[in-house]
Amino acid sequence: MSEKILFRTGEATVLAKEGQFTDAMPEILIGDVSGPVGQAFANMMAQSAGHT
Repeated sequence: MSEKILFRTGEATVLAKEGQFTDAMPEILIGDVSGPVGQAFANMMAQSAGHT
């Protein structure tokens, strides 16, 4: 039996020491793997000419 695969959501902010800028701020995805969000994720992860 096949299940529909969904992206899960999450967000985190990792702050540097006091007086410094934010170290990391991961973004989130919401949506079905086979829908527009899945397509956007695949495009983002694909290598393009000159960027390997």
